[in-house]
Amino acid sequence: TMSSAAGSESAAACNVCDRGFTGPDGGPCVACEAGTYKSEPGPADCSACGTGLFQELPGQSACSSCDAGVYHSGTAAQAVCASCPEHSFSQQQSHLLRNCSCEPGFTGPDGGPCVACAPGKYKAGTGSMACAECAAGMYETSSASVECWPCPSGTYHSGPRSESSCVACPAHSHAPEQSCLVTNCSCLPGFTGPAGGPCVACEPGTYKAEGGEGVCVACAAGAYASVPGQAACSPCPPATYHAGSAAESECVACPVGTSAPAQSFSPDNCTEAALIVALGEQQGECSGLCSCGFLTDAEGAFSDGSGSVYYQANTNCWWIIAPEDAYEITLTFTAFETEFYEDFVRIYECDSLGCENAALLLELSGSRRPGDAVTAQTGFMKVEFTTDFRLHLSGFDAVWTSRAGCEPGSVNSRGRCVPCDPWRPANAFYPQKGCAWLCEGGFYLSEGQCVACPLTMSSAAGSESAAACNVCDRGFTGPDGGPCVACEAGTYKSEPGPADCSACGTGLFQELPGQSACSSCDAGVYHSGTAAQAVCASCPEHSFSQQQSHLLRNCSCEPGFTGPDGGPCVACAPGKYKAGTGSMACAECAAGMYETSSASVECWPCPSGTYHSGPRSESSCVACPAHSHAPEQSCLVTNCSCLPGFTGPAGGPCVACEPGTYKAEGGEGVCVACAAGAYASVPGQAACSPCPPATYHAGSAAESECVACPVGTSAPAQSFSPDNCTEAALIVALGEQQGECSGLCSCGFLTDAEGAFSDGSGSVYYQANTNCWWIIAPEDAYEITLTFTAFETEFYEDFVRIYECDSLGCENAALLLELSGSRRPGDAVTAQTGFMKVEFTTDFRLHLSGFDAVWTSRAGCEPGSVNSRGRCVPCDPWRPANAFYPQKGCAWLCEGGFYLSEGQCVACPLTMSSAAG
Repeated sequence: TMSSAAGSESAAACNVCDRGFTGPDGGPCVACEAGTYKSEPGPADCSACGTGLFQELPGQSACSSCDAGVYHSGTAAQAVCASCPEHSFSQQQSHLLRNCSCEPGFTGPDGGPCVACAPGKYKAGTGSMACAECAAGMYETSSASVECWPCPSGTYHSGPRSESSCVACPAHSHAPEQSCLVTNCSCLPGFTGPAGGPCVACEPGTYKAEGGEGVCVACAAGAYASVPGQAACSPCPPATYHAGSAAESECVACPVGTSAPAQSFSPDNCTEAALIVALGEQQGECSGLCSCGFLTDAEGAFSDGSGSVYYQANTNCWWIIAPEDAYEITLTFTAFETEFYEDFVRIYECDSLGCENAALLLELSGSRRPGDAVTAQTGFMKVEFTTDFRLHLSGFDAVWTSRAGCEPGSVNSRGRCVPCDPWRPANAFYPQKGCAWLCEGGFYLSEGQCVACPLTMSSAAGSESAAACNVCDRGFTGPDGGPCVACEAGTYKSEPGPADCSACGTGLFQELPGQSACSSCDAGVYHSGTAAQAVCASCPEHSFSQQQSHLLRNCSCEPGFTGPDGGPCVACAPGKYKAGTGSMACAECAAGMYETSSASVECWPCPSGTYHSGPRSESSCVACPAHSHAPEQSCLVTNCSCLPGFTGPAGGPCVACEPGTYKAEGGEGVCVACAAGAYASVPGQAACSPCPPATYHAGSAAESECVACPVGTSAPAQSFSPDNCTEAALIVALGEQQGECSGLCSCGFLTDAEGAFSDGSGSVYYQANTNCWWIIAPEDAYEITLTFTAFETEFYEDFVRIYECDSLGCENAALLLELSGSRRPGDAVTAQTGFMKVEFTTDFRLHLSGFDAVWTSRAGCEPGSVNSRGRCVPCDPWRPANAFYPQKGCAWLCEGGFYLSEGQCVACPLTMSSAAG
């Protein structure tokens, strides 16, 4: 129970009570009771075990604690650790039931019971706080959740409420991810309606390209939409047209014998020329020297196109011969030479200009004599010329003739068309057949002339007497035979006959009498007079009208402006918008959206880090509270979650994690202590930094900095205990500071008092680009001598350098010698500091045998010896038991717990101790 200091020299030095015992100096010493401890020798009283600590044995120098997850439920003298209630947790050294806090996802008082958060709620941190309801735009369907999830696109969740899942947007509408109001659901393209629905499909003949509140618009000319709900109109296919009226949902077919390009917008686009182009495109590729196409003259000539050279490989040519009104076509070859049975001319008889139904008449290859002919009896002939990739020859030349019905103005005479008399009167025409000319409509035959009907009257084409002028002309009305009266201003009549004049329709006018049509005002203006007045007035500012508008109220406010039809139109205020044309009011930006300008046609999502809580007068988004952040288009302050390094509820306030703690994720999680081997020296850290080499951190949040290792030791980076601080670790760290080691050598520290080393090549030559180092540091040495027993390197290219250093790491190195080439054995160099560094470097050229070296050292005398004239002489080898020699000198001392008595070391009485010496 007693103790003494090391080196004590008498029994009187055993005068202090040992660890785990208490009493006055000199005793008696009594063991510390269970529940108490004493950590150092001396007269101090035993201390009670602290909070959460216990010791069930007497005479102990330390107390113990319960592990994390349990708590100490007995007295300080009882080792009783009780488990925390289900779903709760405690820190190490906990001593009360209430030290058990509910885990994330569970709520309840400290000490339990802990109940799982219901669906639609969550709890991110440990403790007794209540489960929070998922913020707007977020959801959670499971219980015991530690976080909520953003509503997927196409759904919304309007904030704290009992519902645990997101609600689907109304039909034909869509919302972005994490939407928080039904008004975040905007109508899809092809559908129109207010934010939040209902969304109505665009009617056939109209479309809407963008999502939102925009109106459906008529398909442009040349395009159509045949079914409702279209986001785009389709271009009219070839041979059809669409004039751009919403009333027509289908494209109109061109008349027979004509065609039109795709996306045509007028019946005027339907032409025979367009039909020729379309039918040509149907024939396929045209390649080689030829000029493919339609040959419509009654006779002519064509060839493969090669002229005086040979035709090309892989030629693919076609011609369709179709003279107007022909009933027979004859093709005659004037020259023909192609590669036999490889390159072909094929002739077909067709029943139409497009040659969809083609009957092969003849297939030719090789050489043919001039004059070979073939005839088609249908009036349509197709010729194809195809070649392969091999032999190429001169090709062909051909002519065609045709037989056809006579044109108007000519008649058939013995198989030939003979012109009619070239003279015919003005306003007369020849019929399709024969030479009996006829008068045009509005004229009648009189003495071989075509005479105009009286003013206001008209006649049918081919009329032969004045009596035929018996119908009122266009722009005039009256019974057949007259009298005919001019249509009044404001009315019209478009065809001859007895019909009454018609009033100009809505939005139309005619200011002159006797007219066959009415006119209309252009788009952007409206007709403000009577049907007999050509008065077009401009729409009010920021409004627009369609063509043929006739009332002021036909002028509707443009997007971005609101007001009654006919104006005035006022710009939407900041924070509001209007996407369509009409009298609807400007809508307030939905939650999570903003607009700072006036006259806006849409709102913009709030940028990340801000929020906007929905329809209100504010036009801009609000910044999240300090040290919090929200995703784009956030609609509530509770969308702002604390940044990593800060903790607090959704919406703030967010408090910085204290030094020694960190929080890696955003949200409501708690700050946790840095793990052992890491530190956080300033508040608000999202991660702890690893302790640098030569320091350690035991993982206590109370310590915000790493602790430096004792002098003479080091530790690897991220060390967590003072036990990591060792001399060996210092050697490793100092070695890493020396840099690269390459070649055959073994770099390192040489700590023996003497020894040998070499470049490592042995009986071979050293390697190119060697880089070696050694630090010679015998313990307690004050002088080191290095001697070379062999030395041969490439002169002035490969070097051995010897440095004198003042420390083991050799941070301050003085060059003693630089060697290269050949040296005689025995060359030596001495360092007077006790530290020597040797470097060996080579280049990429000549390699030789290298070097061998030995070192010796002189050091301070070891304990048990003394210096005598530069030599260490041993002390008297005899010393009593439990005695030791000090670092210097030969005066031995008693160990701790012993004292000197009559030249012997005597043990202190039981329960007592003494210091060494």
